[in-house]
Amino acid sequence: MTSSQNPTIDASSSNDGPFYTPTSADTLLVRSFLMQLKLPTELALAIIDFADYYPVVRGHEATELHVAASTHRLNSTAVLYAVTDPIPEDTNGARVRVKNVSFELRSHDQGWGGERGCRASNFTISASAFLHLWLILPRMFYGESDPLTALHHPGTYSGSYTWFEACILRPIPSLYTDPLRLPYTFNPQPTAVCLKPVGYMLVPCSTSGREETVVWHIQSNVCADSREMVHRVEWRPGEVQDILPGRGIGKAFVEKLRPGDRVGVWARALYPGWVNHVKEVSIEVNVVVD
Repeated sequence: MTSSQNPTIDASSSNDGPFYTPTSADTLLVRSFLMQLKLPTELALAIIDFADYYPVVRGHEATELHVAASTHRLNSTAVLYAVTDPIPEDTNGARVRVKNVSFELRSHDQGWGGERGCRASNFTISASAFLHLWLILPRMFYGESDPLTALHHPGTYSGSYTWFEACILRPIPSLYTDPLRLPYTFNPQPTAVCLKPVGYMLVPCSTSGREETVVWHIQSNVCADSREMVHRVEWRPGEVQDILPGRGIGKAFVEKLRPGDRVGVWARALYPGWVNHVKEVSIEVNVVVD
């Protein structure tokens, strides 16, 4: 994953501006023009690549949303907050592939908590809820084998129980695809068939025991900090991913994308008292036309 040295910035420094997005046909047309100038194919492709003249598939949502874990009986909440348009299909014999996927997340948690203030042992929960949390925590956070070893450290990412996950929405050919109305809540966590009613399946990333994992960890919020932050994350195919605190590596995410897919971002919260205050999410899928 390509990452900057300062992955967290103040929200006030985030800027939006006008942009032009070429289509697959635009890219092919420019390549044809360059070839007509008698340029070698390699040079024509290098010019297009240097100019980054490729389609970009975007998704953006800026509706403020408070995702509270306590809204579900298992104290685990998942809300599909933002989704991109579909990745374009192959055009005129040219192959479409994904170059990279980037996320920009503006959010914070409830702003309080710590060793004594936020742990599940301070709340009354059912045995089934505790068992559920015990099973899902190890594969969600930092490879922890024991969820109780992830202590809370305010101002860091350690022990943060509000975070964001990415998923791949793939249309189910035999089903009619209904308009996807966001935000879309599915508790306690996303499953492969949670979007089947609207005509999509979630592509699995791995299988852990009996459970099929269908989400990739993008980024956790800073623990117990009410200051609004922006996190930027980028995933590329085949690269050795940097491991940074609170950040997912997106293993094989880009490689699994194909034309027609859409990229989604889930806002998550776990344990009573934890709230993911989501302000804005942007997704960009940069596509290469070969």
